[in-house]
Amino acid sequence: MKKIFLSVLSITFLANAQDLESRVSDLEKKVKMLEEKLNRLEQAPAQNISIVKKEVIPENAISFSVLEKKFKKSDNQFDRNDYIVLKAVVINNTNKTLKAIDGVLKIYDNSGKELISKNIRIEKGMLNLTGTKIKPAEKLERIIEIVYDEDKEGYKIVKDTPLNQLKIEFIPISLEE
Repeated sequence: MKKIFLSVLSITFLANAQDLESRVSDLEKKVKMLEEKLNRLEQAPAQNISIVKKEVIPENAISFSVLEKKFKKSDNQFDRNDYIVLKAVVINNTNKTLKAIDGVLKIYDNSGKELISKNIRIEKGMLNLTGTKIKPAEKLERIIEIVYDEDKEGYKIVKDTPLNQLKIEFIPISLEE
């Protein structure tokens, strides 16, 4: 009985060993193929790489103005950040209906020194009764909260300077239709 058991065990071991060897050899072949493909891609000339041109957005496509600036201290245990809060009006001056507007918000002092630069996304939102798209010539009021970084001098200046002594501009990067 022991001899039969040992012979069956050795046969299964050999069968599994051959199966594992074939799997390992298959994996080695795949690795070699991937290495060759990677080498071909690395050696390909730079001319084959396509460069996507960005859409040029006219300066007057989006009107942006800030009505009010406030500083909001963190007031509860769940929100530990202080914020510079801007109440802004955005107008879609294009003849297109937009889902969102991506851009850069830049804040300068009177001398033209850049104090803050932040990427922001302006959307209409899901809770608006008039739909989620920004229609042509539509005027949106938005609250923009910038996390206050007390270690950066520009943030301190923006916090302490009145709105009329700051220059705030919004540069649209992309218009999502």
